[in-house]
Amino acid sequence: MKTWKRIERGIYRQNATGTLYERPWINGVRTYRSLETSKLSEARETLSARRTDQKRAELGLAKSPYERPTAQTVGEITKRYVEDGYPDRRRSERPEVTRRAEARNCEILLEWWKGEAVQGVNLQACDRYADWRKRNVKKDCSGNRTIDLELNTLGNAFLWAWRCGLVKTNPLAIDRPRYTNERSVQHCRKFKAENADELHEIVRSVFKPPIPEKMRGTGYEWEAQRRAEASGWAYLLQNMTGLRVNELLRLHVDARPGEAGFISENWTELHVMRSKGQESVNP
Repeated sequence: MKTWKRIERGIYRQNATGTLYERPWINGVRTYRSLETSKLSEARETLSARRTDQKRAELGLAKSPYERPTAQTVGEITKRYVEDGYPDRRRSERPEVTRRAEARNCEILLEWWKGEAVQGVNLQACDRYADWRKRNVKKDCSGNRTIDLELNTLGNAFLWAWRCGLVKTNPLAIDRPRYTNERSVQHCRKFKAENADELHEIVRSVFKPPIPEKMRGTGYEWEAQRRAEASGWAYLLQNMTGLRVNELLRLHVDARPGEAGFISENWTELHVMRSKGQESVNP
């Protein structure tokens, strides 16, 4: 899906957010500038007012509306990142799964960083945020991995603000701390089956779930067996292909070339869908 759609002369819509933009020339470069609305009538009024102010600025009667403002707080930077649809480092639209994760992280970041001054973003501020976050984290036992992911989102927001001219530097580009100890990370590959025989032995136990005596001959037994078979096949296919569960669910038998589930004529290639971008690490 395209990122931008031309609505009428001078007005464009960002498909990810629905926000309307104009395309002015700023310092000799044509760029997008938000009209801060999704309503066409309001966008027309804002665009007309900006062009009038620009004409007056050229005569020295007013300040140009296209002078890049500077952000004073982290909240302004984060909100700009949200409004522009969480663009990646290539200024492209992120996958839907990643956009939802970025949106969730931004909500949490704004609770603590909203009023923090841009000049105050440093290692000490990150440590204070980490201490606050650990007292509120729910799922992650230590909270370190959660904090690292949220600070990564904050770094993405600063990078976008830097490219938009809202800040002069990205303070998290070099000094962003890492709270997860790499030695404590457990990778699935450490627990994989050593060979196909061991894998099939494990899956065989999954296919035959234990059924309590009083439940035998009831609908529960049938349902348990059905769920066990689904889990067994998923476990087997995951270990053989390295796919994630949501990637397995995209496979279908009548797939055409290029679609998830298509098998080449010589049975040497299986086409799959990746839930991460192609530049990301995949199994």
